[in-house]
Formats: sequence, structure tokens, C-alpha cells
Amino acid sequence: MKKQFLAICVLSAVMLSSCSSVDNTSADEVQTTASENVIYYEGKAFLRDELSSETIEWLEQYNSLSEESKQVINYIPYELLPKESFSVFETETEISIETITEETESTELEAETETEASVGETDTEIVNRIKSIDNSAYDKYSFIRKYDAKVENIYIVGEIIGQDVLQEWVDNVFLKKSDEEMNKFPAIYQAIVELGISEEDFRKKNEEYIDYPGMYYPEEMISALYSDDINAMKRQLTDPWALYYDGEVYAFDEMYADPNIVAGVPADVMNEYLDFIEAIDGVKVRNIN
Repeated sequence: MKKQFLAICVLSAVMLSSCSSVDNTSADEVQTTASENVIYYEGKAFLRDELSSETIEWLEQYNSLSEESKQVINYIPYELLPKESFSVFETETEISIETITEETESTELEAETETEASVGETDTEIVNRIKSIDNSAYDKYSFIRKYDAKVENIYIVGEIIGQDVLQEWVDNVFLKKSDEEMNKFPAIYQAIVELGISEEDFRKKNEEYIDYPGMYYPEEMISALYSDDINAMKRQLTDPWALYYDGEVYAFDEMYADPNIVAGVPADVMNEYLDFIEAIDGVKVRNIN
């Protein structure tokens, strides 16, 4: 999974949709220019036709916030981040969920042919099932995540140690990690371990959010985050739409980009997982034969 995918998973507990403080008249907020094809983020101009619809929607919501509300937003779409924050995933077969750009017919055919050759005949049926799933009508971020969205939310850590300290860690440590390091564990787990957040402090701060379900961590999550069993932690915190098997967590988007990554997962486990994905409302199955 690309580093930019992980960058967008460092979410604020106060999401755009839940911010209640709105100021449409603020002179400081980012505004769209007279040209309908230009939109601004923090004073920098972007062309709308070069941004995904999800990013444009995020920007429009962000623009409606007061300056105070903007300060607690840790989530920034990868398309708005400095280019040097990204590294390129070295494969020609990956499809970016954020941009949802369609591959040309010849490129898709080439990618599928290469994938089948690398996986082998015994796994062709699994490859075909993965490639036949069309989730374009659904929330794309749900298929990117390896771990539950709540444990990719690090806002509470900032409330314990200070948001400025947390932001420094994000900028100078988290976003400088390799793709593998960023994907290995939930973002909040990495913050807890690397910033030395004690279970006592975490639980104490968490109690302040007991009346806010979107920000409150249930007992099973806290226990998993502070468990000595790493694999048990990963299994407990795996996103409902991802697959955990033998200590590894696989997001569906990873499988679609390169089905070979699940070549070691038994066929019965894969088929059960794909049955679940296909049953999700909004997911369609295409005939690619």
C-alpha cells in the first residue's frame, strides 16, 4: 500500500462531518477563485480536474470550518500533501483508491495476465474472484484500511501529550517511515509505543469521551493496544473489511492491486473472505471471463 494511503489514515477524532463550529464569513478561510476549476487549500491553488472527487468534497467541507475547528484536523488528503511526503509503490498494476482513475483496457489486460502468471494455476480462481469485485459505488477508504478506523485515529494521544508534540512526531517520525513500517501496525499503536503513552494515562483520558461514541475506545480495543501479544493485537484491531491470517493483515485494495500477496492464504479462507466482501451492500461482481 502506498505511503500516501497511510498518511490519510492519521485522522483527527474530530472529523469534518462532526465539527459543529462553522464560519462561512471568515476572511482567513480558503476560498474558491472566480474560476470554477481552481480551489485553494491554505493559500495554495489546486486545479479541480486534477483532484479526486473525494478530495474536492473534503476541501469544500474544510473550507466551511472556523479557524478553531481547522486546528484539530489531522486528516489531510494525500493529494494536498507536499510531493516529497510520498514514495512511489513499485508496481504497474496498482490502482489508486483515492483517485479512482480507470486503467486503459490494454493496461488492465496486461496487469491481469502478469498477475495470473505469478500466482500460478492453482490460485487462478481466487485471482479471478478478486479481480471481478467492483467496489466503485462504495466508500473507497473502507477498502484501503488494514485496521479499524478508530485505531488509525491518533487525536487522543495529542490530548494526553499535547497536540504540538504529536504533530511533531507525525511530521518528523511517522511520515518519514517506509511503507512497510507505516502499514505494519495501527497508527495509534505506533504513537502509544513510540511516545511512551501509559495505559493508565490513556484510560484516564479516554473516560472523558465516554459520552462521545466516535471518540471513545471500548475496552477490547484498549486491551488489545496494550497487549503483549502482537498478533492478538493485530487480529483484534483488523478492519472488518480486511483479512487477518497467520499474523498478517491484508486490505482488499492490496489484494486487488496484487493478488499474489495472499498466495499463501488457504483457498477456503480466501473464499470465505471474498463471500463476505461480495455480500456488502453496494459491491458488485463483474464477469471477467
